[in-house]
Amino acid sequence: MKKTALILLAVLLLSGCQNVSENNSTDLTTSSAATTTTSSSVTEASDMTTKTEATSVSMDETTSTTPVTTEQTTASEPSDSSEFGTVGNGEKWAYFVVNTDNPLPDDYEIETAFVNDTKEMEKTAAYYCLKMVEAAKEDGIELKVLSAYRTIQYQQDLFDRNIEQRKSWGYTAEEAYADVAKNIALPGTSEHNAGLAADIVRTTDWDVLESFEDTEEFEWLSQHAQEYGFIMRYPKGKEDITGYIYEPWHYRFVGTYYAPLIKESGLCLEEYYEQYGNNSQ
Repeated sequence: MKKTALILLAVLLLSGCQNVSENNSTDLTTSSAATTTTSSSVTEASDMTTKTEATSVSMDETTSTTPVTTEQTTASEPSDSSEFGTVGNGEKWAYFVVNTDNPLPDDYEIETAFVNDTKEMEKTAAYYCLKMVEAAKEDGIELKVLSAYRTIQYQQDLFDRNIEQRKSWGYTAEEAYADVAKNIALPGTSEHNAGLAADIVRTTDWDVLESFEDTEEFEWLSQHAQEYGFIMRYPKGKEDITGYIYEPWHYRFVGTYYAPLIKESGLCLEEYYEQYGNNSQ
């Protein structure tokens, strides 16, 4: 009996130890799984944080580049006059001589813009001509562009008409040609063909006259034309140099850099160009 009791007791003790071991094993497994889950959650949170930070950096870069683009666009506006030509750097490109000895090249081309209902000029010259006319109006002076850009064909027709007119007055062909050449440039040698010249008169005038020099309109131009890049091209006393008669109405666009310098020098364009060339400071 004692042996039997001892055996039963031993069996019970062994069975209890196995249950404790299994429970502990289960607890350890559950704890490990929980740990794995926690680790996974941390990894996901880390990924989310990384993605969010990356997005923020990307947004910041985009935001920082936008003002630069805007500034670049704004910076380019002063040298771009929309429907007009290139404005800026004193328009030094417009400083060149056009005359009988210096005709326009065969491939010379321009884009024009209107300065009034019917007259056109090279786009940049037109821009400044309009500004000049507007400034004069603010000072109570009304200016009219009577003639501006002319095509080569128009120039030829104009030249021929004037020769025929003089012949009808009794001039010989040679005399008519010589006289017209003092007043009207041959096709391709006219500043009007370049689109850079304007004959400016009073609003009541329908022709160009030397008496324009006695008007307040001429006085205003004498004081302010150079501010807008224009010079009186054929001044009095320079006829032998320019090859043309005195024309107080004829204004040539040479750009806002050179016009004040030429005006101050008292030289005509041929003299100034010969003396300083493109090296004037």
